[in-house]
Amino acid sequence: MSETSFLQKSRLPFSEGVGLSGATDRFGLKATILSGSYAGAQISFPSNRKDPIVAGSSPDNDIVLLSDNIASKHFIINVGSFINNKITILSEEGSVILKDGRVIDIGQRTEMSLPAEISFGDASLIFEREIGVKQLKKLLKPGLIIAVCLLIGLVGSSIISNINPSNIISSVIPIANEQAESANDMSLLNMQKQNQTASLFEDQLVKMQLQEYLIVQKNSDNTVSISGNLPEALMPQWRSVLQWYDGNSNLAYLVNNVTSKKIDGFKLAIKSVWLDGDNSIVTLSNNETAKVGDTITDGWLVQDILSDQIVLKRHNQIVKITY
Repeated sequence: MSETSFLQKSRLPFSEGVGLSGATDRFGLKATILSGSYAGAQISFPSNRKDPIVAGSSPDNDIVLLSDNIASKHFIINVGSFINNKITILSEEGSVILKDGRVIDIGQRTEMSLPAEISFGDASLIFEREIGVKQLKKLLKPGLIIAVCLLIGLVGSSIISNINPSNIISSVIPIANEQAESANDMSLLNMQKQNQTASLFEDQLVKMQLQEYLIVQKNSDNTVSISGNLPEALMPQWRSVLQWYDGNSNLAYLVNNVTSKKIDGFKLAIKSVWLDGDNSIVTLSNNETAKVGDTITDGWLVQDILSDQIVLKRHNQIVKITY
């Protein structure tokens, strides 16, 4: 089936963002189809929804788009709070293209501010709030001004004259100290969560034999990032690691910088090898010589010289040349 279809789920609102009760949930999330036969069709999700939103060709999904170019469970959306105004997109079984042209490959995720426009398969859609944060501020501003004026009128000059500065200071200081201690405690908890997450990821990479290709880093914002390039044959192991991560809700936020793009291999041949422990020397076909730890042509690092092979490393890519 080449034509893209947008199917309504019976448990979800449909058409112009109107819910089952007939009233618009102004704080809810709305998805609008931008291209295809059903361009302009909309489906809304209530603001109190906690479960992820699943999109793809399977009829069990929250958003169903039938097409040969759309995977059964193509991508998953996790929605943040209304004030946060962001969503997280996980490419589960198919890649997703962002409006700026970036491609989110299978197993990767990214965070986007709303409104968020994406393309996948032969369809494109946009996620947005029924009412945006900026619109909400405009609606609340007149009421806030009126409330402040009423408060000033009620307080009056007589109450202000009876205020004791020393009492204010004695009340404010303990509150400030308590807030500072609470912030420190939260910072410590986030740091502990980050350290635990990084350690668990390192264990998972060793378990899946990916430690030679990927690097785990702890970032200043208490997130954990994993970077590196994997051969296509090892991507299933990496997806298993991501599934393990998705099943652990108490871990720090992951920044996934893992790619599977092809990198040109080492182009030179080995001319000769002199084995002498730490003083072993390899001579390449261009007559370049190197010891362990030396950087040679095209930025390759000689990681090891063994009796049957030399091991080279560049950009987290490992190459073993036998002889």
